[in-house]
Amino acid sequence: MAKAKKTKKPKATQHEQLQYIETIFHMIVEGYPRHKIQRYAAEKWNMGERTYETYLARARKKIKEMVQEDMKDLFETSMKQMENDYHSAKERGDHRLAKDIKKEINDIGGLRKYKIEGTVDVVDTRSIEQIKSRIAELEKKRS
Repeated sequence: MAKAKKTKKPKATQHEQLQYIETIFHMIVEGYPRHKIQRYAAEKWNMGERTYETYLARARKKIKEMVQEDMKDLFETSMKQMENDYHSAKERGDHRLAKDIKKEINDIGGLRKYKIEGTVDVVDTRSIEQIKSRIAELEKKRS
């Protein structure tokens, strides 16, 4: 018995590809489970698993880029606020607070390194939550 010949689907246009990515992107953001997104793609667009995986990867890449851009904006805003706080403290003559804020700015900017046993440099790495917490502490001191 001869195998049925598979007919090759025509390649999606660029517009269709963007539509697939956008739809998958929105479904991910809305919290749909992976299997439901895949079933939707198979039923709506007659999409195979490997093709689905490609579009899923592109949608996830888009999400990652958006999150990175948001984090960059948040970081820049926080740094500007800290610079303003630094200048304000200096103008008021609160040199201790100004020094603490400047030290924190340097720490966040990665300018502080620690020497461990005189041989290895380790850069101080902190999470965004730690940075926010430290900013809140400094603001409480200022009040």
